[in-house]
Parts: sequence; C-alpha cells; structure tokens
Amino acid sequence: MPSERDAYDFGDRPVVLFPSVTHPHKNHATLIDAMVQVRHAVPDVVLVLTGGAGLAADDVAARIAAADPDGSFIWHLGRIEERELMGLLADADLVAFPSRYEGFGLPVLEAMHGGTPVVAADSTCLPEVVGEAGVLIDVDDVEAWASTILDLLGRPERRAEMAAAGAVRAERWAPPVAAATLVEAWRDAAR
Repeated sequence: MPSERDAYDFGDRPVVLFPSVTHPHKNHATLIDAMVQVRHAVPDVVLVLTGGAGLAADDVAARIAAADPDGSFIWHLGRIEERELMGLLADADLVAFPSRYEGFGLPVLEAMHGGTPVVAADSTCLPEVVGEAGVLIDVDDVEAWASTILDLLGRPERRAEMAAAGAVRAERWAPPVAAATLVEAWRDAAR
C-alpha cells in the first residue's frame, strides 16, 4: 500500500507537518518564519499544512505567498480526510505545533500515538500532553523553532528516541487509562 509520502511525491525530502485550522491562535506565522530559516540549511525541506480555513486564512495565505512564492516548499493542503491525515502523520519526519492555546492538543497526541516526533509550544495544555517525550519551545521564539527543527532533521536517532517516547506517553491518554484516572479522581474527591 503506498504511503502519503509516495502519494505526494515527497521522495526523500524531509517533511515537517502542522495539522491545524488557520485560526490566529494556531500561530502559523511563527512556524512559517522558522521554516524559511530551516530552508536555508535544508533546501529540500517541505512544510505541510493541513486543516480547514479559519479566521486567519487570508493572513496565512499571504504569509505563505511571501515566504514561498513558487510553492516549492510550503504545501497547504487544506482540509483533508482523516485517513489521509493519519498517513501524513505517520510519514512526516516531525510534527510542529506552535499553537498559543489549546483545549487539549489532539493532533499532538495523534502524532505521538503514531510514532512521529513532536515539537510543540510550551503553552497551555501542550506541556502536559507532550511531557518529556517531545521538545517544547517558547511560542514566539522563531529562532528557537528554526534551530530545534533543523537540529532534529539532522538527527534521525534523536527523532527515533522521541517517537518511541511519544508512543509510550500517548498511552497515558488512551481511553481506558484516562477513564480509570478519572474514576480514581472522583473516588478521591468523594472521600
């Protein structure tokens, strides 16, 4: 069965994925600016953006056009089917998630569950979800995003360690485990 990497003809190009609607708080600007820096060192890198059009869709489109006028390294796929997203998550070299705030950060959990290394913002719930299984970065520090992504793209062994740790960490949020934790919290509260 062909992978999404084959379907999109990524070949051996390094792929950074950001699965997110284009809302302002998702912070596409920081990641796009960081990826421009990464591209100077890794010219064949691809940033794949997925997710429907949100309140910042026009701003994100303008930033993409300015950063990548020929469309060679930022691929904005828009809303895609879940099966396709799961394939992209599995095939990406890493998932970058620079969101300013999240209620939970499900795409991060899905990436970790699928064994894809995660670089996420150190904001709201993301540190709790990611823990030490990924790398947490200041939400607005473009240089830190760029240097971390560049470092990880050059270190496949570190990405493999993160992928393994992420898969273990994701088990913490599996429905049976989460339900048992919730029941125990209710029992503690009732005592």
